[in-house]
Formats: sequence, C-alpha cells, structure tokens
Amino acid sequence: MALASTDPANPYGAALAWPESDVRLARVAGSYVLIADGELAGYVEKGGRSVHLWADVDADEVAAVLADLAGRHGRFSIERVNGTPVGQSELGPRLAGHGFAVSARGLVWRGMARAGR
Repeated sequence: MALASTDPANPYGAALAWPESDVRLARVAGSYVLIADGELAGYVEKGGRSVHLWADVDADEVAAVLADLAGRHGRFSIERVNGTPVGQSELGPRLAGHGFAVSARGLVWRGMARAGR
C-alpha cells in the first residue's frame, strides 16, 4: 500500500524512526511510503523520481502499487531504484508491464491503455 508520507496513518518519521538510509527520508508533501505487512517497504521521493526499497518485497506487487499511485497523479516518472537507473533494476521490466514506458530519463507513466491492457 502507498501512503502519502505526510498522512497521519504513516507512523514513520513521527512515532517510528526512519530506517537507516543513504538518502534523506522525510515527511514532505509529494513523497510516499510503501507499507507491506505493516512494515516500511519503500519510500518514493517527491515526484516519483527515485524509489528506495528496504524490505524483500515482490517486484510485481511494488510495480502495481506504483502504477496505481502514478494513475492518481497523471505525469509520473521513475529514474532510479535504490540508486540504480530504473532500467537496470529488477523493478524496471515489471513497471513496463504496468503502464510505464521508456523515456530519456527512465520510465514514465503512460497508463494501461498504452500498455496494451
């Protein structure tokens, strides 16, 4: 599940500490947390450019959650996953199957109609 990082239902950065990370994690407008089984599974930076995953989660489930999130925002692009270009990550091919298309910087949300569904 994806929650806005500022959502009161998100305990991270408020009641619970953020996990140790090489990136700055914050409760800022436009960023999201990915929660799986009650645990922080990932963090989506403002605008979706970078996705950071911690838990051992199913890449297809993460791609579906990110596609749902992107569908609510219209224009949404992902450039990096855990610091790696999205096209070189395990998540890249899964995102393509969920409505994302290759762009100059990474993968951009195009919607399910363009993904052939």
